Amino acid sequence: MKTFKGILLESIEFNNDKFYGIAEGNFVRIISRKNFGNVKKGDNGGLVSNETNLSEKGNSWVYKDAKAIDNSKVFDNALIFGKSVIKDDAKVFGNAEIDDNATVKEKANVFDNAIVYGDATIGGNAKIFEKAKVFSFAKVLGNSKIKGNSIIKGNSIIKGKQKFQNNGVKTLKNKGEEKMKTFKEYIKEKVEGQDNNGDTKFHKYSKNTLEELELLLKHHKEDLKEVIANGSEEELKYIKIDIKEIENAIEDIKKR
Repeated sequence: MKTFKGILLESIEFNNDKFYGIAEGNFVRIISRKNFGNVKKGDNGGLVSNETNLSEKGNSWVYKDAKAIDNSKVFDNALIFGKSVIKDDAKVFGNAEIDDNATVKEKANVFDNAIVYGDATIGGNAKIFEKAKVFSFAKVLGNSKIKGNSIIKGNSIIKGKQKFQNNGVKTLKNKGEEKMKTFKEYIKEKVEGQDNNGDTKFHKYSKNTLEELELLLKHHKEDLKEVIANGSEEELKYIKIDIKEIENAIEDIKKR
C-alpha cells in the first residue's frame, strides 16, 4: 500500500488497462499501467473524481498537478498539464492541450488542436477548436465559438454568441480598451516597439513569469512552422520579431 503524508492510501482498481487509482482525499490519483505517448508505466497522473473522467483509449492524460473532476471528460489524445482544472460537464478531446492554471468548466468543449493556457477560463457552452489559442487571463463564456488560428488573450472576455475564426486576434489590455485584429496586424503592432536593428525598445511581455514566457515561446515556434509553410514573407518577418521579443524578455528575467 502507498502512503501520502503518512496516511495509508487505498488502491482502486479501475476496469481498464490504462490506469488505476489511489484514493487521495475526495479524489483519486491516477497511476499509469503502461507506456503510451510521453507517459511511462508507473507514472503518477493527476486527480479525477472517477474512472469516467479519463478515457482508457488513445493517449489522453491528466498530468500530476492537474484535475479532471465532476462529470468532465478527457479523451482521444488530449493532454491536461500544469495545475489546470477540467470540471463540471466540460470536455477536452482531439489533440487539445490545457496548461498552467487554466480552467475548462460547465459545458465547454476544447478540441481539435486548440490550446488553452495561462490563467484562461473557458465556460458556459463555449467551443474552442481547430488551432485556436486562449491564454493570459482571457475568458470565453456563453455560446462563443473560437476557431481557426484565432488568438484570445490579455483580459479579454468573450461571451454571448460571439464567433472568432480564421486569424482573428482579440486582446484586452486595460478596461475599456478592446482590440480585434488579424494575426498580421497583431504581429505588426509589436514592430512599433522595435528599433532599426530589430531590437526591442521595451518588452510587452515584461509582466509574464519565466514559466509563462517559455510556454509562450514554445507555442510561437509552433506557429512559426505554420507561417513558414503557409504564410507570407511579411508574416514570417513579424513572427520572428515577436519570437525575439519573447526571448529577450526571458533573457532579462534570467539576468535578474
